[in-house]
Amino acid sequence: MSKLTDLEIKESIIEAASKLFAQYGYNKTTMEDIAKAVHKGKSTLYYYYKSKEDVILDIFNKEAISISQKIESSIKNNVSAYERFYTYFQVISTEGQKVANLYNMCRLELKENYIIQSKFKEIYDDKHICMLREILTYGVQRREFLSISLEEVDSVAMLIDKIVLNLVILELIEKQNTDWQKSLLMLGNLLNRGLR
Repeated sequence: MSKLTDLEIKESIIEAASKLFAQYGYNKTTMEDIAKAVHKGKSTLYYYYKSKEDVILDIFNKEAISISQKIESSIKNNVSAYERFYTYFQVISTEGQKVANLYNMCRLELKENYIIQSKFKEIYDDKHICMLREILTYGVQRREFLSISLEEVDSVAMLIDKIVLNLVILELIEKQNTDWQKSLLMLGNLLNRGLR
């Protein structure tokens, strides 16, 4: 029997922790529970993750990377910037549901945890601002997005990211929007028209 790699061990920890968080919630799940679920000692678990917070943030990071990869693969065949921009919003609205489900399982517990909320936003921002910047730059260079210049791309990318993130976060944390996916697609259409 071959020995598991560090990556495989981390994957098993993330998978087990996701199930435990869904079943018992974030606060009630302990590092010991996670270690038992992966048939490892607590010391092994602490070798890979210093805290339960690190585990959940790695889960969010894994989902953010997965969404980014799906966006990249979905937009690569789109020739127009308009299609790329709209596809970005489509993928965010469908794949974002996975993050929504993950966050909802711990929503009430994480609502009070501003450190995790802040780090969740950083994870999301890192992945998506860069992607938005690329789509906007592509649109400006192709003269499809006439309402902004190359100098404004960074600011517009950050602004769009903040709007999208706040829409998603309001739904995930506050449950203020009953149909956030529809709202997200509507926002994408409005922004796309405004950029043209």
